[in-house]
Amino acid sequence: MPPDSPPPSSIDLAQLRGQKLLLVTDVPFWRQSNGSHLRILRLVDGLNQAGLEVVIWLVGPAKSHERSLSHQLVAPARVLFCETCMDRVAATFSRWSRTRARVAPSTPTSGESASRPPADPIPTFLPAAIRKRFRDVLARVQPRFLLLEYLSLASLLDELPSPDASGPLPRPKTILDAHDVLSARHRLAAEQGTASWLAISEDDELRWIDRFDIVWAIQRQDADFFRRAARPHVVVVGHSTLGQPLPPPATHQEKCVFGIVGGQSPINHRALAWLLDEVWPAVHLKCPTAEFWIGGSIATAETRAALEGTRASEDLAGVIWYGPFDQPEDFYGAIDVGINPVDLVSGLKIKSIETLGFGRPLVTRSAGAVGLEDFASIAVSIADQAAAFQRTLIALAQSPQFRKEATNAAAHVAKTWLAPERVYQAAWESIQTALGQSDTTDFK
Repeated sequence: MPPDSPPPSSIDLAQLRGQKLLLVTDVPFWRQSNGSHLRILRLVDGLNQAGLEVVIWLVGPAKSHERSLSHQLVAPARVLFCETCMDRVAATFSRWSRTRARVAPSTPTSGESASRPPADPIPTFLPAAIRKRFRDVLARVQPRFLLLEYLSLASLLDELPSPDASGPLPRPKTILDAHDVLSARHRLAAEQGTASWLAISEDDELRWIDRFDIVWAIQRQDADFFRRAARPHVVVVGHSTLGQPLPPPATHQEKCVFGIVGGQSPINHRALAWLLDEVWPAVHLKCPTAEFWIGGSIATAETRAALEGTRASEDLAGVIWYGPFDQPEDFYGAIDVGINPVDLVSGLKIKSIETLGFGRPLVTRSAGAVGLEDFASIAVSIADQAAAFQRTLIALAQSPQFRKEATNAAAHVAKTWLAPERVYQAAWESIQTALGQSDTTDFK
């Protein structure tokens, strides 16, 4: 059984205050429309809380109102925008906003073996003009730490001064916020007949990982993989939430409202189709007052078109297509239980953390519970088969007392295990440790 609460943090944040950190990302995090957006936004909040001087360099286009919004969301951190946005990066962002893929999926060409390891995509992911611009930003900011969001940006390491070079620009300590094991994600997607946004082999991924000083893995299984690299200091840095646990909705005793939040992606389409085809009809038959709300960009006409020909394309009783929302509190405050039916075991499912963070119990398949082992309790119900999923939802819908106990457990998880000072302690400590290292000293 996991402990009721995590051990307290003993780090002295005074050592971190004023240390300059340059965060580089090509993710339009201000849109808050998927897990990677929320991951970066919450992480910046944790870095701000530690007193670091954070400067964010966004590689990619942003409209004037988006720039204003990004500044508001991350203050006191500052945001710099890449003025020399190449057509390739602009096209990438346009495609990414629609499909959650930042590059075109890699599939074998005619005559190419599907089992052949993919070519290393990192050296060509960013155009040369972006790498050149990075050198200018580096000279302008002169950070003590460089944090890259996703391994796809690792070619920027080639633009850093060598550790033993003498010159006006010191080499920053390098940190990777990995988000995921990208080679595993690519392999699992291929096994399920879908494409990954970055096709990379294990060997190439570990080779690039080995060039960082610090790697922040989003969960333990990912950390175990990254520790196969010899050089970096690998720690687990999960996901925290900005909000507080919400009180149950006003209809808590009268009916049970289940909810799911998702963006447009093949993985989410498949998960939603499974739930609506295999699970929900039986639940609503037993519990006719229960409702299932579908929030986020997945609740669009595009999704219904993708589900055409399945039972999920019909107007199922009790299903509410809620759609996108500006304030997550509006959605989570109106539901009783969160659902995450994804079946791709990869990274940490941010929607699972967000559900618990707002004080809502979670029903998920095993893939959606990876990384939640420390605080597994009545707050998290795992059911991989449709019949077991049905039974869990029916039990919650039929018992207000069960819902109350599960909701209380989720609120406890949010206040303890998901508190920023708990989640980001390892990140703060890794930076503190690096401050005691010379510029040419490795952690290992």
